[in-house]
Amino acid sequence: MACGLAVVATRIGSMPELVVDGETGYLVPASDSAALGAALVRALQNDGARKALGRAARLRALHKFPISRMVAQTELVLREVAQRGTRWTATDTGEVPLELPLWPNDEKPALSNGVEKIIERGHFRPDRSLTNVSVATLTVHLPPAECATGVAMVICPGGGYAALSIDKEGHDVARWFAIRGVAGLVLKYRLPSADGEVTDSPWPMQDIKRALQMAREHAAAWQIDPQRLGVMGFSAGGHMAAAASIAERSVAFAIPVYPVISMKPDLTHRGSRLRLLGRHPAPGVVERFSFEGQVSAETSPTFLVHARDDDVAKVENSVFYAEALRRAGVAHKFLLYEKAGHGFGLGLGTAPAWPERLLEWLAAQAIIPGR
Repeated sequence: MACGLAVVATRIGSMPELVVDGETGYLVPASDSAALGAALVRALQNDGARKALGRAARLRALHKFPISRMVAQTELVLREVAQRGTRWTATDTGEVPLELPLWPNDEKPALSNGVEKIIERGHFRPDRSLTNVSVATLTVHLPPAECATGVAMVICPGGGYAALSIDKEGHDVARWFAIRGVAGLVLKYRLPSADGEVTDSPWPMQDIKRALQMAREHAAAWQIDPQRLGVMGFSAGGHMAAAASIAERSVAFAIPVYPVISMKPDLTHRGSRLRLLGRHPAPGVVERFSFEGQVSAETSPTFLVHARDDDVAKVENSVFYAEALRRAGVAHKFLLYEKAGHGFGLGLGTAPAWPERLLEWLAAQAIIPGR
């Protein structure tokens, strides 16, 4: 194609991606020698058509598959393979983003969670789950300067307060939003110890509060607007996002995605409640961490995403929360899907493509520029 030649090929493998039938060459069914012969004769007998196909083939090769693009795509594959099972991550452009410790060593004592462990679940790209997290960090995915909107959000991965789905519900999400102008700050928060003491302010709640404070402290350096700083969370991370949107009046918006909202036995995810509150929560603790009962007019504007067939975090968590937001007069949108299950992350290509709907809603709220 790069040499300006029309291509006759069988329709197998990646051939349909390379050759546009009738525009840059001819594609024929596999294992059909008669069709292959007929296509060859057709090309050979019509000089004008063959040369036109060749010219179009060259343009396609140069514009769609140049050396620079193929090198970049190969680097992306190699980088993702190298990243699997490691503690580092990369931005959309291949750089290693800034990762900051959330707490200076002298502020927070070491916790007895054991050694942090990485469980690699991905087959073709990194999909890591972190357990025994005892050192909290904030990883900063900043947008390119030419498309930065000044909007940022702290992203809390899910995992039932027992693990962190750090890629699918963390870095993958941050990269997607960063190339669309929204800074994604991935919070690797401390996980409650299974046998630890339950306090009035569990470690995850301390960590998201500190992450928001750190984002404001670095607002000038990261070129973000502190007045347009929000929170996003998935599953148990959605519980944290709801907590921040209720407790922190300066949070501009909240995005709980298939969230655990309630700690009440008939609604909650049992594992999340056990890890966060222990086996026998003190009186009043369950109500304090059941956020469907904590909404007020001061709660941040909220975008909820859930699926009716979620068999991990019951959809009623979002249903009751949306109703509480409505009663309090809080601006919100509830995107309810019939079938998507739990843990679909960005959901691009397979499950609901809710991130685009979120960007539309943020624009309607005048948080990001109109699209």
